[in-house]
Amino acid sequence: MVNIRWVVVSTFSGAEWCSFTIMLKRGIPAFYPRIIRSARRGRWPQAAFTAQFPGYIFAGIGNGVTLENVKSVLGVKGIVRNGPEVVLIPSSEIADWRKTWLKEYRAHVPRLHVFTSPVPGDRIAIPSGAFIGLPARILTIDKSGYVTAQLGNLEVTFHVSALPQTVRGDAKQWH
Repeated sequence: MVNIRWVVVSTFSGAEWCSFTIMLKRGIPAFYPRIIRSARRGRWPQAAFTAQFPGYIFAGIGNGVTLENVKSVLGVKGIVRNGPEVVLIPSSEIADWRKTWLKEYRAHVPRLHVFTSPVPGDRIAIPSGAFIGLPARILTIDKSGYVTAQLGNLEVTFHVSALPQTVRGDAKQWH
């Protein structure tokens, strides 16, 4: 395996995404860091991706990819140079940027929670009575809506017209 050298690629204004996707389709390793910002579409705020470095993306050179392959991509102005030398970014730096970007992206993406009916062993908030709102572990549930739950050493029975939904997965929420 050949070590990949990452170069800074200058693009035309607003052509970062186009150049990035074309590079990927041609088998050229590429990285296009984006940030999520709040944008207003009409009267509703929405999340929008924008370039972290407007006018620049990163391309991997090596494994049969040359600077000429990168320069021929639609939207690319050229390769950024410092005098006669091409500006190189270490692979470890690109890996760190990718980890940071992915972490921030995942923080902004809504989680899908699967809601299911509670089963014996789940904890629910007691809906009424002296212990309203306290979490209790369900022991039994019958078809008429009576729930027997354990609150410490005390067993409590209450009726619910509709059982609350519980969240399965990594969510630590109560519904």
